[in-house]
Amino acid sequence: MLPRPFASDKAEDPILSRLNSLFDRGRIIGTGFADLLDNPSEFSRALRAALVDSQLLPRATDIDLKGSGETKSPSDLVEKHSFELKVGTETLRLPATWLSQGYQSTIAWVADIIGQMFWENGGPIPLSEMEGLVLIDEIDLHLHPKWQLGLIPTLKRVFPKLQFIVTTHSPMILPGLSREEVVILGTDKEGNVIAHESPESPSLLTGSEIYRTFFGIDRLHPTDLGKDLQRYSFLIADPLRSDEEDKEMRDIRERLAAAGVDPGWEPVPRIQEPPEQTTVSEEPS
Repeated sequence: MLPRPFASDKAEDPILSRLNSLFDRGRIIGTGFADLLDNPSEFSRALRAALVDSQLLPRATDIDLKGSGETKSPSDLVEKHSFELKVGTETLRLPATWLSQGYQSTIAWVADIIGQMFWENGGPIPLSEMEGLVLIDEIDLHLHPKWQLGLIPTLKRVFPKLQFIVTTHSPMILPGLSREEVVILGTDKEGNVIAHESPESPSLLTGSEIYRTFFGIDRLHPTDLGKDLQRYSFLIADPLRSDEEDKEMRDIRERLAAAGVDPGWEPVPRIQEPPEQTTVSEEPS
């Protein structure tokens, strides 16, 4: 979440400010750095480059951050941090606090990285020169799958010298990573957390292969209902189905109907196989 205007934690120690949010002891400062830094316009330009110019924020076209001295009315307070978004043929300027959770969370932690780097450096520093270790839990949270797909490649391009250690439960984050960049966490029989190396590079796998390799989902249909529908479509198209298969088909149809699923297909009539003919050759008399 973005901090409310003028409600950011203003820790005097940069190191404590970075660590507190990891243990729920305080909020990240995020866009609130516009109130703390001596030159908020440089911070705003860096944030625009990271979020807008890089297209890290889908459809965002501009950003406007106002320092505390630029707010003179309640409406200024609400709109002090605003973004322009392209929606269809229209361009809308919205307060950052009106944006979705996905936008707000991404804006907040990217702004916090840049602000912390400016703070530590004593002034502006190019995005490409920022170095450090960034920890993010559930980086995919609230993000649309299409956004997730391009998130990692964009972060690598914008912050080439930062090392990110993130967790995710989303298969759409993984295609931006190589085999060496993925660690799979699991538990042993005693419940201890153990780490496994990635067996393959997710950037080379299909969606189904990613689900199977990294999330243990190896069925074509993750639910029994989908599996039933697939089996039903096979049985109804077989005119030579046996009595057992014909009964299985009827049972599946009942389960589908109970779930409110209409396959929309009628079974083809069964064809009884003709009995095998035995040819007897007679010896000539």
